[in-house]
Amino acid sequence: MRCEDVPLAGRRLVAVAVYTFARAAELRALRWEDIDLEHGTIHVHRSHDRHANQDKSTKTRIARRFALEPMIVLVLAHMKTEADASGCKPTDAVLSMRSERTMSRALKRWLHRAKIDRPELFADDATRQALRFHDLRATGITWMAVRGDPGEQIKRRAGHTDYATTERYIREAEVLREGFGEVFPALPALSGDWATVRAKHQKVCPKYMKLKRGGRDSNPRPPA
Repeated sequence: MRCEDVPLAGRRLVAVAVYTFARAAELRALRWEDIDLEHGTIHVHRSHDRHANQDKSTKTRIARRFALEPMIVLVLAHMKTEADASGCKPTDAVLSMRSERTMSRALKRWLHRAKIDRPELFADDATRQALRFHDLRATGITWMAVRGDPGEQIKRRAGHTDYATTERYIREAEVLREGFGEVFPALPALSGDWATVRAKHQKVCPKYMKLKRGGRDSNPRPPA
């Protein structure tokens, strides 16, 4: 997030993908009208079909509205300030994205530029799979589980159709939790006059959105 060799749009995309744990197609269909900065919520209710070039229901046909993580509210507020200055409409897309395969390649390129070059992130062989853009969503869901969020809440926010899917993340979190670190940590300004943006949107992080702690402090797991 702090590496200036990574395009600003790329850093913002990675942050939104991890902190909203939305699917790639859902991020493509995300519009400014779906984000309520005043109350700090997001409404994920559609995804974009690239082949038909039109929006449709989410993969699981589950619409969900939930509180955003406090740190991404500030980033989105910054982005909205810039979008408003260019005359954006509520129906305009929040993010600009290409195919998921292209985004996965870009993510690996950005990690290299940030000198994050651990072999396990890029290994692609009979027993390992290289990092995909979809893994950013998995990161956010795993962070919720590490923090100790209730399973039903994770299921609802992630848009899972069955609890068995959610349980896989919970089991993974149980293995990783010891010494894991702070989840959904503070993000850098991602350019611009951050103090001005924070002041303009000082009410977007009400008391009920205070970040909950999972009780462990160390470094978060890659890729985020």
